[in-house]
Amino acid sequence: MYLEKLEIHGFKSFAQKTILEFPDKIKGVHSITGIVGPNGSGKSNVADAIRWVLGETSIKTLRGKKGQDVIFSGSDKKARLGFAEASLYLNNEDKQADLDYSEIIITRRVYQSGESEYFINKSKARLGDIHMLLAKANFGQRTYSIIGQGMADSVLSASLQERKDLFDEAVGVKQFQIKRDQTLNKFKSTRENLAQTELTLQEIEPRLKSLTRQVKKLEKREEIEKELKKLQLNYYSHIWQNLENKIKKVRQNKKGSDKNGSGLKDEIDDIKKEIEIFSNENSRQSEFDKIQDQYNELISQKNLLLHDQTILKAKINLDLEKQGQGNIVWLNKRKDELGSQIKNNKHKVNEIENLIIQEENNLKNKTNQLDSINGRLETVKTELSQIQNTTQIPFEQDKEIEDIFNQQQNLVEQLINVKKIEELEEIKSQARKISQKLSLYLEKLKNFKSQETEDIINLQKQLEKLSGEKNDLTNETNQVTLNLNIKKEKIEALNNEIENYNFEIAKIDKEIDLSQTKGKKTINTKIIAEIKEIEEKIEQLEKKINEQEMKIKKFNHEEQNKKEKLINLQQDFQEKQLKLNLFSQEINQFEIELAKHTTKQEDIETDIRYNRLELEKIRNHQSQCEINQDATYEKIEQSKRQLEIIGGIDDETQSEYKEIKERYDFLSSQSQDLEEAIKKLEEVIEELDKNIREQFDKAFKEINKEFQKYFKMLFNGGSAELIKINAAEVKKEEKEETEDEDDEEDEGVLAKADKFAKRIKEKEKEAYAGIEIKANPPGKKIKSISMLSGGERALTSIALICAIISNNPSPFIVLDEIDAPLDEANAERFNLILQELSKKTQFIVVTHNRVTMHYANVLYGITMSDDGISKLLSIKLADAEEMVGQT
Repeated sequence: MYLEKLEIHGFKSFAQKTILEFPDKIKGVHSITGIVGPNGSGKSNVADAIRWVLGETSIKTLRGKKGQDVIFSGSDKKARLGFAEASLYLNNEDKQADLDYSEIIITRRVYQSGESEYFINKSKARLGDIHMLLAKANFGQRTYSIIGQGMADSVLSASLQERKDLFDEAVGVKQFQIKRDQTLNKFKSTRENLAQTELTLQEIEPRLKSLTRQVKKLEKREEIEKELKKLQLNYYSHIWQNLENKIKKVRQNKKGSDKNGSGLKDEIDDIKKEIEIFSNENSRQSEFDKIQDQYNELISQKNLLLHDQTILKAKINLDLEKQGQGNIVWLNKRKDELGSQIKNNKHKVNEIENLIIQEENNLKNKTNQLDSINGRLETVKTELSQIQNTTQIPFEQDKEIEDIFNQQQNLVEQLINVKKIEELEEIKSQARKISQKLSLYLEKLKNFKSQETEDIINLQKQLEKLSGEKNDLTNETNQVTLNLNIKKEKIEALNNEIENYNFEIAKIDKEIDLSQTKGKKTINTKIIAEIKEIEEKIEQLEKKINEQEMKIKKFNHEEQNKKEKLINLQQDFQEKQLKLNLFSQEINQFEIELAKHTTKQEDIETDIRYNRLELEKIRNHQSQCEINQDATYEKIEQSKRQLEIIGGIDDETQSEYKEIKERYDFLSSQSQDLEEAIKKLEEVIEELDKNIREQFDKAFKEINKEFQKYFKMLFNGGSAELIKINAAEVKKEEKEETEDEDDEEDEGVLAKADKFAKRIKEKEKEAYAGIEIKANPPGKKIKSISMLSGGERALTSIALICAIISNNPSPFIVLDEIDAPLDEANAERFNLILQELSKKTQFIVVTHNRVTMHYANVLYGITMSDDGISKLLSIKLADAEEMVGQT
């Protein structure tokens, strides 16, 4: 992660929108960006803007008195602004921050009204969200991530505890400390809630005991009422269920008849409409006569042309015989015979092809019917599975019905996967055996007549019916396929004959040409031309004749289909009308029977409401055993008499007891939950303390080692050390604490929680009182760092800051004129350390030092004109050096 860009608008002296871009790596190391400019130009405002965006809430640190002081306050030439805003653009391609974005934009905005807003990627966020995000990414807005003017020396002059806070952030335990503080707050809140809950329980417990004693006096009445309710529930539910079953059965039968009758009625209406359409159609005899006349006319024309053709050919034959070429005459006659055969064969091919089209349509329809039957077989299989899962069968025949069902499933699978006709006979045999087994099974279950069993029988019948239908359709499909193959073979044979005839005609043409060449006799060309013209006319007429024949066939086929369809419709109408009349009679009978059961059910419902019973509960109740209605009714009456003797109860006492008991139980449950929550929170706090302590100790050793290294680099020798300062009485208090823990076994959770909270506070004080810094420049032995000179203090603080950065580098570091006290030689050593650390992190340095400017990769110059607004100039030193080299 690194800082890509900073946008400032209205923040302090940056009244106009200003953008500073920071490169990531140059020649394999992170960039060092220098920000330079004269005093008062606004250089440090850049560092303040970064600190402000990262969540700084101390106005004093931002060099102001109130939050609105960061807004541009105006000048002689520029009015004040209404808000200040700054945005940090962080490259998160390495996912160092726990967000699924390659770029994170953190924005902070404040208005003159004092209202402040935070945004993460342009979505509103809370300050706590930003703090947690920065802590996980090793940011620190108050400590080593941004080192401002005077803050470097403050590390040395800070108290032990203040240095401890710096190190907490430096070693990367800040995120754990935030979680620990949140958990500790939850612990305190939970402990307070537990104390309040236990106090409330102590208050209501005496009243609950008093109410309990009063309620016990009514237990006998409650027992009788409970028994009465049970008796009434069984009694009325038994009667109700019997009526429900009867009504359900009648309604199911009526529904089936209604459905069937409705379907038949719709079918009858459709048939009526079709018959009416046929009746309204006009006769098409005139249309047929017209087609027939056209056909006859074409035949007459063809016959005349054939007559003329015969005469002309006879003339040619006479000429040929006179010329002694009788063989040519015979060849011409043979050629004419072959031509006639070809025409006949083509005519037959056309007729067979038309039949093939009809057969293919028929085959397609039968294939669709087979697919439909297979789909219905799948539906039957599904219904059988559902019945198997829901039907409760007496345990004596449980195994037997399961075996029958498994055989049915296997039979369905075989039907779906059948490929040969021979397999259907075996399947039909198996189906008959299963049907026989099912009939025997039903004989054993005379007292078990459930609707599911009837469904199984119906499904079995459907299986047999579908099996027969599939068998018939398979046979028909195979016959159609066979007929198609025969017709295709016949077409192939006719086409072969045509090919042979054409071959013979070609051969005859060659012989005729050869004979004519040898004879050297001429034939009347005028007659030949006339014959050719007649042949062309005949050919055109034959095409028209074929078209007319197709029209006649089509017309006859349509008329035949209409007649057959009308006859079928009339027969279907009569059959369906008869069935509809039967269904109407059944429906009327069902309605009479249903009215009787419904009236009786209404009487029972009135009785139920009179006895103040829940009708819905009675409807849903399932009696576990058969009951004697007369005996149960007598018990109900006896229980009512006993209740009259006992008398009424105090409803107020009962309701108050219920209310107090519910509250007491709820509070008890809450108390238990709070106790469990306290235990878990204690475990979390102790685990976080352990993680913080282990990570702190490990990182502290590394920082101490790096501190000694950089101290010697900056001072060319000497020694330095970081020391953890512990409280003086740690061992004594630990011993007392151990003794207290031994006595906790007999104490309550709340008392243990109080001791745990006290122990946490003591541990916070005892952990580390702070961090002591020892520094001895070369040739000196100093007891306290307060005795160091100003330059020595600056170098020591820089060494410590560099050690922290080296151990746990923040994604970027802002240094605000911390090199100001350094001379040129020390500045050189300081920048060499920065060069080494730039391999780990990105640096943004606000400086006046020429040495630091020399080592920077990018320089931003800040100037301020007479309007009081800071302006930005930038240059990449690598580009500048390249330009100088070219000149």
